Amino acid sequence: MGFLSNFFKSFAAPDVDLKKLMDEGARVLDVRSPAEYANGHIEGSINIPHTNIKESVGKVVPAKDALIIVYCHSGARAAVARGVLEKMGYTRVTNGRTYHHMLHQLSH
Repeated sequence: MGFLSNFFKSFAAPDVDLKKLMDEGARVLDVRSPAEYANGHIEGSINIPHTNIKESVGKVVPAKDALIIVYCHSGARAAVARGVLEKMGYTRVTNGRTYHHMLHQLSH
């Protein structure tokens, strides 16, 4: 495998049942830009750009033990957001990878 493939695998969630997590009440955070969000997003997701996650997440997900799924375009910003959330004390954060991965998982 190439460097980039290994890099992305290092922060991608294992094959987690995202639909099940959502059924269990997971909050879905789209950490892309507002323009990307406006072009399509997971129904019910909340747009908090990854650069604003630290300042904004507490307003929408105050409980540190809440189920959270983060996603973006490539999975990289979601990995950054996940790291920030974990450093803030959030304990149940899943990297849902990409918007298209989320769509695929939720359609099955």
